[in-house]
This record gives sequence, structure tokens and C-alpha cells, in this order.
Amino acid sequence: MPRSPSDKSTNTRHANGLGGDHAGADARVLDFARVSADWFWETDADDRFTFISDQVASLVGVRPEDCIGKSREELHGGIPQDATWAAYRKVIHAHEPFRDITFIMADPDGMTFPISISGMPVFDGGKFVGYRGTGRRASQGEVIEKLVRNIVGATSRAVGRDFLEQVTHALWQEL
Repeated sequence: MPRSPSDKSTNTRHANGLGGDHAGADARVLDFARVSADWFWETDADDRFTFISDQVASLVGVRPEDCIGKSREELHGGIPQDATWAAYRKVIHAHEPFRDITFIMADPDGMTFPISISGMPVFDGGKFVGYRGTGRRASQGEVIEKLVRNIVGATSRAVGRDFLEQVTHALWQEL
């Protein structure tokens, strides 16, 4: 249904009322951030934590002050040798943004659970200085869904590659 000019001006006034000043805009961004993540983090150029918000303690069982100055590998007891960690290392070495990388963590009692992190590289005058990002506890269902997607994708690529090789071979036989 087409909108009338008066509808548009009402919406514009409403939007301006919500964010007409910098303090309002800052509050709005903070509200958006709070509903999209469980905690916030920041690392330096060596991927060592320089900041983790207090919420991480109740959600993950790690005190923020115990993380400062440490890398993810140190917090996980060494460099895990799996595809997720390899992908994470590749992205951060390239200083690229990443979204929803899922790791398995263990709380102080040894109970494991998935977390998902996203991050943006930070540059100061063109020099890479670290990452800022968010973290959240992921559900087991999300982890299973991601695993199934990866398996299906890998299988499809493998089947597709074999099929293309067979077709190519058959075509060359005909020539």
C-alpha cells in the first residue's frame, strides 16, 4: 500500500525524536549492541585481550580480569588443532572481519558449551591495532545446524566435482 506524504513526515519526525542528538545516537547504538551480544571484547595486535565486559563471568564462568593480557589459545590451554581454529587464525592474520565463529569452551567445572564470536579489525592511521568484537553463548542446535551445513556443502562439492570429472572425461572420449 502506498504511503502518503504525511505518513512519511510522521515517521521522519519520530526518527528524529529518537536520534536527533549524539547522546541519543550513542544510547541507541548501545541498546542495539546489548540485544545482539552477550558480552564485548577487545584484543591488541597480538590477539591478547585488552578488554572483556563483565557479563562474560556469569555466562562463561571466566572472570574478565583473568583474561586481560592473554590470548584465546592461552585461555583454551594451547592451540586447538581443528578447522575452526585454523579458519580463525587465518582470518585474524589477514586482519579481516569475521562473524559467528563457534568454539567449544569449558567452564571451571569442566562442563562444555559452544560460544560464538564476531569481530572487526581496528586500525589507527592505517596500522592494525587489534580487534573489537562480541561474543555469545550459542545453542547446541546452532552448532549441529552449522556442522550439518558444512557436511552437506562438502559432500555436494565432492559429488559435484566427481560428476564434472566424469562428464569431462566422457566428452573427451567423444572427441
